[in-house]
Amino acid sequence: MKEDVTYLFVPANKKESFSKALECGADAIIIDLEDSVHPAEKTHGRENIVSWFTAVHGDSITTKIYIRINHPECVDFIQDVKMLNSLGGLR
Repeated sequence: MKEDVTYLFVPANKKESFSKALECGADAIIIDLEDSVHPAEKTHGRENIVSWFTAVHGDSITTKIYIRINHPECVDFIQDVKMLNSLGGLR
């Protein structure tokens, strides 16, 4: 099994960058909802993730995709987990 070597972080509020990140040759992309997204844009970031995953569902994506969510003590954590649960049927 090949280990991931390169990780590319992409802010969740920059949806146009998600697909571009897949083309960069990184072993994995990390869509970040934590520090790279201003608190006022976190809801928008979650919406971007859901709409993008819905759009690319079924595409043959070979790059690993991780979603970095907020810390459990952060007020956004519960909404992040709800968003992740909503994606459960897509994979």
